[in-house]
Amino acid sequence: KINGESMSGTILTPNAIWNNFYIPDKLGAEIFNERKVDGVIFEDVHIEGRKIGDDTVNIYALLARKKKDVQGPAILLLQNFHNCNNETLILDLVKKGYAVLSVDIAGEKEGKENFTVYPEAIKYARYEEAKEELYSVKDDAKKTCWYEWGATTRYALKFLKDLQGVTKVGGFAVA
Repeated sequence: KINGESMSGTILTPNAIWNNFYIPDKLGAEIFNERKVDGVIFEDVHIEGRKIGDDTVNIYALLARKKKDVQGPAILLLQNFHNCNNETLILDLVKKGYAVLSVDIAGEKEGKENFTVYPEAIKYARYEEAKEELYSVKDDAKKTCWYEWGATTRYALKFLKDLQGVTKVGGFAVA
């Protein structure tokens, strides 16, 4: 279902799914826990994601850059569910001249210190809950982990594009 209409036998296009998706012009975000590794500044970031009833998705990301006032390109990095912040890869990208925002889409996992918090109403967005049903849609394409991960990624992309000094943004995912 999309917007309450049955999509049986319908090809879902990005436009059909994302047509009414809204991201505010100004995101709520907080940068905290700064540390340096090999001359690279690592900062933990919380970004206010989309509203789910009275709750909000609290997106966690790791921002890495040479200097806070750097001008240049940035990469939005989506890493696999088991190795969210591969610092070796991030350090390599920063040393090549990119600011890097590595965003967690998987959510809470045992032993993981920082993660995106998905409200209880969309607990299916948590990888640990979703991994058994990754390739199925029960009722509505907008009520799947993939939709929520897409929404989280879009909010992280907005944060990165709005970051002072970022001139252009690219992205890639690591399987």
